[in-house]
Amino acid sequence: MNGNPLVSIITPCYNGEKYLARFLDSIVAQTYDNLEFIFINDGSVDKTENIFNSYISKFKDKNIKYRYVKQVNQGQAAAINAGLKYVSGKYITWPDSDDVLYSENISKKVEFLEKNQDCSFVMCQAEAVDVNMKQLYTMKRQHTNNENLFKDLVVENNVFFAPGLYMISADAFFKVNSKKEIIVSKTGQNWQMLLPMAYHYKCGYIDEILYKYVVHRGSHSRSARDYASEIERFSHHENLLNQLMDDICKDDCSYFKGLIKEKYSHIRLKLAWKYNKKDALKKEYTYLESIGKLNELDKKYYRYCKSKVVCGAYQLCRRLWHLYQGLVRRN
Repeated sequence: MNGNPLVSIITPCYNGEKYLARFLDSIVAQTYDNLEFIFINDGSVDKTENIFNSYISKFKDKNIKYRYVKQVNQGQAAAINAGLKYVSGKYITWPDSDDVLYSENISKKVEFLEKNQDCSFVMCQAEAVDVNMKQLYTMKRQHTNNENLFKDLVVENNVFFAPGLYMISADAFFKVNSKKEIIVSKTGQNWQMLLPMAYHYKCGYIDEILYKYVVHRGSHSRSARDYASEIERFSHHENLLNQLMDDICKDDCSYFKGLIKEKYSHIRLKLAWKYNKKDALKKEYTYLESIGKLNELDKKYYRYCKSKVVCGAYQLCRRLWHLYQGLVRRN
């Protein structure tokens, strides 16, 4: 009987054929020997299923328990929910299907959590890479003894949301999430996995790079948008965070909702400057001024937007840049 606790790996995947084999190789290469791999094919129409099936014999050779779940495309949050239903491990991790786990990713996290019973989840460091595995930067949280990880996750201060950084206790997670599911939304699944844990439990840190996070320059989150779609995207974020505060927080709910409102007011001010929406910029500027939270960047955006010359030059540069990016993509 294997003495190591079972670890459940949940991975959603939609049309992942381009990078999936590299990810699955990193699962097979894990030095840890008690894994449950729950793979959710979220309505892929490429060769994702064929690639997964080609690894079944490798999973069996490494005694990796596996479960293949196929569903119509519903997005990552719904896919994670599908995986959570099958979790039987002591610990849970949910890496993306285009990233790469170092071979000791699982073993070192389990070792840490088993030795540090006061911690119910743990994060490591990662290297952000491009699609060719060229290193771009290191993802490392500068942590202190008096930190507030929950607050930092809410306001996105000195934190990273690459899911393969984290491993959580299944018992702890299901205690604060008895429904065994997260809210189905377009974005924010990592907030939903991490915020309940950070509010109620202590997080540990492994000061070592154990994960490669692939940055896609042309991904949905990084692609060019218009003002309305960007405002809509961040509104979804803000609404989800406020809903999570209602579900998670106690007496300090209004405090964190205030931080959320301030955070997205800064974002909307920047977007108003970016797209030359002067009325919207003035509205956000006035609000931040009224609560004493204007920063130097806000003031700079406000000055620039009032200047027709500066604003016109910026808009011209944006149009030229998007034209150049379109030519690059076509070539």
